[in-house]
Amino acid sequence: MRFLFTDFVFALRLVRKAPAFTATIVAVLALGVGANTAVYSVNHGVLLHPFPYTDSERIEFIASIPIDGNGQMSVN
Repeated sequence: MRFLFTDFVFALRLVRKAPAFTATIVAVLALGVGANTAVYSVNHGVLLHPFPYTDSERIEFIASIPIDGNGQMSVN
């Protein structure tokens, strides 16, 4: 336990000596944690949870492809 306290005091001294380096490290860690949280949230919400509908596995996607090639579609 004594060595843990001395290591902690030494780390605090190093942080005070190089504040720019410390700020850079904290910013990089914050960006990393934020990016991982965002990726996990999207993965969890989109891939792991089914749609909140009954019989969600029966939902189908219907699309139409324009025939005339200019991207215009008429709807009747």
